[in-house]
Amino acid sequence: MGRQIHKVPHQLPPRPEGFVGKLDYRGALSDEFRPKQSPRGLKRVATADFSDGPGSDAYFSYYLYSQRHYWMLYVYLSYDGSEELTESQKWTIYCYAKKGKETAETAAVYLLMDAWREEEYDDPPLIENEGVLSVADLVLICQSIWGRDPKISKTIGRKVR
Repeated sequence: MGRQIHKVPHQLPPRPEGFVGKLDYRGALSDEFRPKQSPRGLKRVATADFSDGPGSDAYFSYYLYSQRHYWMLYVYLSYDGSEELTESQKWTIYCYAKKGKETAETAAVYLLMDAWREEEYDDPPLIENEGVLSVADLVLICQSIWGRDPKISKTIGRKVR
């Protein structure tokens, strides 16, 4: 008789005590903690499409940045009309949280979850790409917020900015 392998269902890491992501445009991070130059070493978290139909593309590529005191979730804006922005204007701090001993993956999970909850989107996004967070992580985040799975792009894994 062969051994039976029990597959453990995928789970999100537990939320660290006191870890709360805040949207930068609603409660701006103090200038004291804002990077003075373009941050280096950004890690892509995911790319999501919250557009509400043809012709209203709203793709957001999220990137994690770690500095001494804060985790920051940057967003690279790509939408109809964004071509008028300079490259540096397309990069903006989206969400941040006080840094503790959490891993980059844990920080990314709860920064993205807190930001999407605060935005109060009606529906989960189309997941266009993964990064620090896997598709399985993104599905669990969407289930937690909206109670249902997101759509997953057929082109997942392609390179995006």
